[in-house]
Amino acid sequence: TDSFSERREAPVCALNYIFSENILYRLNSGVKVKLYDRVLAISCDKDTLYYLRSHEDRWIAGFFRSSLNTRTEFEIPGRFGKFYKFEAYNNIFYFLSLPLKGVNSEDIPVFTRFNPDDMNLQSIDGVIDFRIIDGRSIILKNNTVDYNGSVIPLTLSGKPGIHEIIDSRIAVISSSEGTELIDLIAEKSIYQ
Repeated sequence: TDSFSERREAPVCALNYIFSENILYRLNSGVKVKLYDRVLAISCDKDTLYYLRSHEDRWIAGFFRSSLNTRTEFEIPGRFGKFYKFEAYNNIFYFLSLPLKGVNSEDIPVFTRFNPDDMNLQSIDGVIDFRIIDGRSIILKNNTVDYNGSVIPLTLSGKPGIHEIIDSRIAVISSSEGTELIDLIAEKSIYQ
């Protein structure tokens, strides 16, 4: 299994939904009602459950908002291969995946930001991990941490991943070689 995958094996319950074994269920009076299979991942933000699912050869991004009891879905433009990670914040969808193999394509993960309001898709190649904190992106790429456009070099060797974010300020970056703490606001490494 890939170290930067966010797939969860245990059932995840959020709002009145359960995500288990790639199936999303809704709880109605304690009874599980199957909504979708082939669900890649879920993410929660306030009273909203976001999900990413595959349908035929397309990916669908959607959300359930409990306060309005509504469901909305969007077909994501483009084609994607292997899925790694998903987060959502304030009606914006973020995911890490491999593009479908083309003639000149390599196995380089792509970080994608999808805004369904204008069906805008923005991508960054070569990202190995990411997190979204308060609507700002933290991206690991080329042995650096990119925090919303500020690039901070890492001294850590090995294959790093974002282990934890503390108080929306300190990024704990870990690899098999050790751990590094990054102060995102001060834009510098504070511990190797």
